[in-house]
Amino acid sequence: MAAPLIEIIDKIADDADDLLADAANRAQAKAVVEEVLSSQHPKLSPADRAKVVSGVIAILEKEGFFEGSGGDNIWDEEVAGEGG
Repeated sequence: MAAPLIEIIDKIADDADDLLADAANRAQAKAVVEEVLSSQHPKLSPADRAKVVSGVIAILEKEGFFEGSGGDNIWDEEVAGEGG
């Protein structure tokens, strides 16, 4: 994968807590990533967009971003403790 795509993937994955705060599942997360790509990287080819989306989702899955409560998901615990 080209270095710029890896940088885009890493940036979006790093910002996932903020970008995907309202995403309840993978489908919604993919839609948000697509929106980010449309606004911030409009010249990416459809093939490169697909690589970025799948790369971001893979990282988030590896980190347990989509695991439900009771799982090993630190992100849920952090969000649950905010704003209170």
